[in-house]
Amino acid sequence: MPDHMPVWAWILVTALGSSGFMAFAGRIADRWLARGHAVVRKADIGVELEKALAASPTIKVMGEKLNRDYAHMAHIDRELREFRLTQLRQCLFAHPYDQNSHQSAIESGEEYIALGGNGVGHKRLTQLEDNYAQRVATDDWDYTHNRP
Repeated sequence: MPDHMPVWAWILVTALGSSGFMAFAGRIADRWLARGHAVVRKADIGVELEKALAASPTIKVMGEKLNRDYAHMAHIDRELREFRLTQLRQCLFAHPYDQNSHQSAIESGEEYIALGGNGVGHKRLTQLEDNYAQRVATDDWDYTHNRP
């Protein structure tokens, strides 16, 4: 302890400079500032926000609209899938008129089956593949006779 500083000043400086005292003073200040106000912990902010939003009439209306839109989109997705299956079925069952259309029909058949096409599509794809293999083996690309 220095000779020129009184004892009481030395104790005061030591107490105020310690981290324990600062933590204690911080708690006292927090309590004093929070008096009369509800204190919400950081972890509870998300829960409180969700409660407030759930009670909002605007959010309820928006939720109903979104649910309706999601149902409509699901309906559109089903219709698009059915439309795609119809397109693939038409290409699969059309008679090929050259090598390119034959390959296109085989690719359509593979996609048709991958999307859940029926058993008749399986048979037609097998027929097209067998006929294509025969044409490759014989190098016969004349589609005016022996159409698959």
